[in-house]
Amino acid sequence: GCQKYFDARRHTVIDFDSQFDVMMCPENLEADFNATLESLKDIKSSVGSALPVISNLLSAVENKELNTGKGLSFLDVKNTLMLDYLIQLTRIVICKVDGKSLSSCTQSVIERIVEDRTFLEKMRPIENKLKYQIDKLLKISLTGKLDEADPLRFRANPDNLIPKGSSHDDEEDMGDNTNEVIKPSTNAKKPGIYVPPKLAAVHYDEENPTDKGKKEQEKLKKKALSSSIMQELKDQYFDTPEEIHHLSDTYKALAKQRKKEKTKYEEDYMVRLNVTKKEKHAMKRLTTIGTLGDEITRFGDIGALDDELKPYTPPKKAKKVSKKFNKKRTSFKRRKK
Repeated sequence: GCQKYFDARRHTVIDFDSQFDVMMCPENLEADFNATLESLKDIKSSVGSALPVISNLLSAVENKELNTGKGLSFLDVKNTLMLDYLIQLTRIVICKVDGKSLSSCTQSVIERIVEDRTFLEKMRPIENKLKYQIDKLLKISLTGKLDEADPLRFRANPDNLIPKGSSHDDEEDMGDNTNEVIKPSTNAKKPGIYVPPKLAAVHYDEENPTDKGKKEQEKLKKKALSSSIMQELKDQYFDTPEEIHHLSDTYKALAKQRKKEKTKYEEDYMVRLNVTKKEKHAMKRLTTIGTLGDEITRFGDIGALDDELKPYTPPKKAKKVSKKFNKKRTSFKRRKK
């Protein structure tokens, strides 16, 4: 009968008998015959070069020259699965070489080879995670030492954070033997003392008062150029398109949105919300001189644009006056008897 098996890698059903019948057609026999001869020659040469290597490995394992006791168990499992996979594959090749149909082979061979291949595919993500550890062990086995550029060499060692001797035990011993003379031991190790890192001394370049004044002067010039009166002059005499904007538009839009949300809440829940003092002050600011901006109330300081003025002098700090001098003196008169 037709033998069908499920390939776990491709998630498809394979019909081995139909594939074998197609390969045995007269049209394909002549083309496959030459390819088979070339493959057999390659196998013969590969086997001849692999036999000495395998014999050397077997002798090394028998003589216990290779220490595999501290190896990775993951690699042992992978090698065992790979060996079993190759054995089952060899049994299938023997059936084909003898000209037998795959149906004559036992079903357990096909199931076992599919199972081994599935395990090997599932082990690939785990192998990728262990790649760094495997490469590190291989380098140690070849060179006999760790790589100096290994990042794990620079990790913190918790053993160095714990002092070697216990100071509490030493204090108890000293309290019990107060009359004994303590002799310094020559073999005692020095306790771990923290040594701060040596930092190279660098000269501190103190900022010159003149340079500081120049920086402040530049800040004042930038502020004056961005003032409202300079913007008006720029819009009047420059040929660039004029931008019309208002500083209070954002505040008005925000207040309008809040008012709309408040009205919607009152209509949905049939509740009248009280107006707080904060909301009253905000409404006054939007309807008074606070919305007119700096264009009318303040022209801006443009004196920094005049180069003939005196150099910039930082403002002096106001002296602090103690509270006890500001208190009013109160005197009490005696009542007349």
